[in-house]
Amino acid sequence: MDYVRVCDAFGTGYFYIPGTETCLKIGGYVRFDSNYGEDPYSGESNGWDAFTRGTITLDARSDSEFGTWQRHWRHRSSSAQFLSRQPPEIVSASVNAGADFVYRSQSSQSRIS
Repeated sequence: MDYVRVCDAFGTGYFYIPGTETCLKIGGYVRFDSNYGEDPYSGESNGWDAFTRGTITLDARSDSEFGTWQRHWRHRSSSAQFLSRQPPEIVSASVNAGADFVYRSQSSQSRIS
């Protein structure tokens, strides 16, 4: 039984979505910043301050008679000052067919409530 098949048609890091010929690459990062003292921009004393951000990216690709179909999605969530959580946002999303853009969105207004 095949659980995960490696897809090397589009580079390293891709695997086949089970039951399809679509390759998927999952990535992202988590960032944590903290500081104590003055704000570097305003000079005000903040005491303790922290900021956390997590981003996940999905890149799905498949071959078709029109060329390579690529679907890309990046999602971000951030929080600052421990409790002031910002709403998650879709940072960018796109669909490409071959060398042509079919759909592209890159807006910080695409927020999920």
